Amino acid sequence: MAHNQDSNQMNISYELLMLLQWMLEHEQEPLRKIINRALHNGLQKQLESVTTQRERQQAAAELQDSIIDFFMLLETQIDDLMNEDHTQEVIQRNMLPALKQVDARTYSYGALETSIAKAEAAFCKSDVGNPKDILCKELLKRWKPSKKLATH
Repeated sequence: MAHNQDSNQMNISYELLMLLQWMLEHEQEPLRKIINRALHNGLQKQLESVTTQRERQQAAAELQDSIIDFFMLLETQIDDLMNEDHTQEVIQRNMLPALKQVDARTYSYGALETSIAKAEAAFCKSDVGNPKDILCKELLKRWKPSKKLATH
């Protein structure tokens, strides 16, 4: 989204327009709940405090920057979430071969889940190593070998 201060025009990105359309089509009830919560948490008092048409026009002019801020917040969230999803896909695709080689009977479900989550978090926080290596290290930390020796 770009805003031109001189001409009072703003360009809205395709992604933001699609989000607004999708929300209109699919999220009316959650939006209604947000509006209801806002009304109960002070919005109604603010709306009632502006009584004359002149006050409304002045307040509307001052609030136009809030629309730009709101749209910028939405665009930032879209970008962040899309990048996060892409990162998750890359991580999972890189860890999948290692996961296929893990004997799930060796670990509890919780240990596997924790190892995967910690590997994903560690990989996202740093550029050190690849997801498969990080996963293997996390699995080793949680490995509790059986004291029974397998006999053949």
